[in-house]
Amino acid sequence: MMAAVLVVAGLAVGLAVGLGGSHATTTSASSAPSAASSSVTPTVSATPITSAFPKAPPFDFHVLKSSPVRGSPRTRVKVVREGTRRAVRNIRDEMSRMYRLAFLDPADWRHDRYGPAFQLFTGDARETARKHVTLLTLGRDAGKRFSAVASAHGTLKIQVLLSRGGHPFTAVATADFRARAVRASGGTTLVHSLGSYFLRPSKHGWLIFGFQVHRKDHPVA
Repeated sequence: MMAAVLVVAGLAVGLAVGLGGSHATTTSASSAPSAASSSVTPTVSATPITSAFPKAPPFDFHVLKSSPVRGSPRTRVKVVREGTRRAVRNIRDEMSRMYRLAFLDPADWRHDRYGPAFQLFTGDARETARKHVTLLTLGRDAGKRFSAVASAHGTLKIQVLLSRGGHPFTAVATADFRARAVRASGGTTLVHSLGSYFLRPSKHGWLIFGFQVHRKDHPVA
């Protein structure tokens, strides 16, 4: 099992604990770079799939649980409900797209081209993600090791932190993703990613500013 940690603000870490997220040990804030130092919010673009490759298998996360953390007990229930529902839907869409680009799109993994997936990260988290390709994607040389990826499914637990006015401004998504990768040498590997992702909204959608991920890949019959 492999693990990587990016330290995030104590508030976001507290949310992850509340959801029962990753089991990795989080290091102290003084020993890691700040995840909130970057002011650049990238434009997210998907890599086109050419006819030379089969299409990626269909995949969208299923949300098992979602809940708000209200910024004020006086915030109207309707405002909290609507803000949370909208945030959960958008986070699910962004996380599903990131995993499709990192694990399922043959136009990307067959050429070790994971840049589009890393566009969903921001600031120091993106630089850290680029250093952990094996952890966050199908991996280096996946095009040589695998011939196909299928049977993908996954679940999310999402907690959204709201401002006093009921506006979402931070969230943590706990993801459990699995897919079957057919090895070029024969046999199948179960790709299993477990992680907590800390997100915040931007004009380009929700972006990941911190993460804590485990991989538990193993051969299957």
